[in-house]
Amino acid sequence: MSESTQANPRRVLAAIVFTDVVGFSQLMSVNDTKTLKLTQRDFAMMRRLSESHEGQILKNTGDGLLMYFSSAVQAVSCALKIQQTLANAETKLPSDQMLKHRIGIHLGDVFLSENDVMGDGVNIASRLQAKAEPGGICISQTVYDVVKNRLELQTTFLGPQELRNIQGKVPVYRILLDAQGGRGAAGLFARGAAAASSRRWVIATAVAAALIILAAVWIGYRISSGNRAQSNNQAVASGNPATPAQPTPAPSAQPTTPTQPTPGVPQATLPVVPPTGQPAPTAQDPQPAPPAQPLQPPQQPEVPQQPPPGPAGPDDGEQPQQPPPAERIFETLDRNRDGKLTRDEIPRREVDRMMQADTDGDGAVTLAELRAMHEKMRTGRFRPRPGLGQGPAGPPEGGPPPGSGPPNDGPPADGN
Repeated sequence: MSESTQANPRRVLAAIVFTDVVGFSQLMSVNDTKTLKLTQRDFAMMRRLSESHEGQILKNTGDGLLMYFSSAVQAVSCALKIQQTLANAETKLPSDQMLKHRIGIHLGDVFLSENDVMGDGVNIASRLQAKAEPGGICISQTVYDVVKNRLELQTTFLGPQELRNIQGKVPVYRILLDAQGGRGAAGLFARGAAAASSRRWVIATAVAAALIILAAVWIGYRISSGNRAQSNNQAVASGNPATPAQPTPAPSAQPTTPTQPTPGVPQATLPVVPPTGQPAPTAQDPQPAPPAQPLQPPQQPEVPQQPPPGPAGPDDGEQPQQPPPAERIFETLDRNRDGKLTRDEIPRREVDRMMQADTDGDGAVTLAELRAMHEKMRTGRFRPRPGLGQGPAGPPEGGPPPGSGPPNDGPPADGN
């Protein structure tokens, strides 16, 4: 070893592995030649496994090896493989051809030179192998924290341990090789292989189930699409292609007339009194009404002349006397039979015209007032009065202006 390498070691974070032959001194006292031969055989196997796990053997202590790894996972994997190999050999070789080894592993700061490693981390690894059982492995807390989620291990916590010539207590874990389902490390690796195989089977089963579900969904979709296409083709062939149902339009709101004309009322007999300059409204015709025509007296139906009544003979039948139009209108509209026509009893479109007959201003029309208005209209003496809901009244088209009085050739008005 060169003096420069010894003088300038470098500080690194390393995983240190220490091995030890159980009962080496006693075996040497019994048969030193055989013990050395078996030891060299086991060390050669450990060297090969160390190199395959990217490790390096730095020192041979006579009854053990000092190995260096840059990864704690690689260090633990190498130790497990060593104990597995030894456990498998026990099943094939006689017991006097086998040696028992203990292994301790620690991860910490060390001084690394070309062929040696020194520091507190090396001493802790050396003390940990003494806590291991023959054929077992002990690791420190720092190693456990790194490998617990990366390797399938069964461990037991030994608690903080006092190690010789080490300041403070060190938490120690023991890997339970026998609890893995076999002797030594062989049981651990057998269980690991079984677990890996089980995981592969679970993943394969899940993938197969997912593929089956997807295939079933796809087949169902294809069948449904085929059925729909066949139904459409049959409908087209029969001449009745299926058409989507059209939404029913909502009924439009139509304006309603609160009061409808009373059935049976002879509307033609009602006098037409439109306001001056405005057309007469009609409910049936929404178009603008033509200009109002000059006020004309209502046409009275021609009544055949009857001979003067005489004494009734035995063969003469009494003919019923027909009431004049005013009486017929009044009798039809007077639903309350109170002798008065109010606005509620008169059809809506005739209210303003018929209320012209209300001379006393009590809001109702009596039969006498209706007769009087009919008589004035018949003789041409009727003048519409303003203030009945149709605006100011004016003269009928072609008549005299307001305030001029009745025409000179007509009979005098009665004050209405």
